[in-house]
Amino acid sequence: MRRLEKGEPIAEGAQKEVYLAKENPNEVVAEFHKPLTPDQIKSAYYLGKIAHLLFPKNIPDIHSAYNESNDTSVLQIQKGESDLPHQMSYRVWLEVSKPIYVQRKVSSDERRAMHQHFQQTEHNPKVIKLRKEASLKGFKMDYGGQNFSQDEQGNITYLE
Repeated sequence: MRRLEKGEPIAEGAQKEVYLAKENPNEVVAEFHKPLTPDQIKSAYYLGKIAHLLFPKNIPDIHSAYNESNDTSVLQIQKGESDLPHQMSYRVWLEVSKPIYVQRKVSSDERRAMHQHFQQTEHNPKVIKLRKEASLKGFKMDYGGQNFSQDEQGNITYLE
């Protein structure tokens, strides 16, 4: 599997930072903040594959996982659908973390709407149903609404 080059950063969470893949707009490159052991990176890959097989419309496919020589652990993942509030949250994150990439700041009204959307998403019956089904199959999903997006067909996508 070829290793993708990182493009523009799009998100950061507690465990990893996510970039668009330069060579393929349908993939992202996720780098962990702390390196994983070989067993942990292997587990991340296989658990991601299993989760995608069980929930193909809800969990993006993982294409590869590896440790680089500079103590960086990387996942290459199918890019999930991101709705408008997620696109705004990426812009807010960029304003704080990577201002060089910011073309227009997010207004306070947009920020309020984004936070309201994430709170509503957390209590969306489809999100609750997906979390419950995942839990019954042994997968724990984060609760925050920012971890879920809805595509044009109404499918909930888990963006962790």
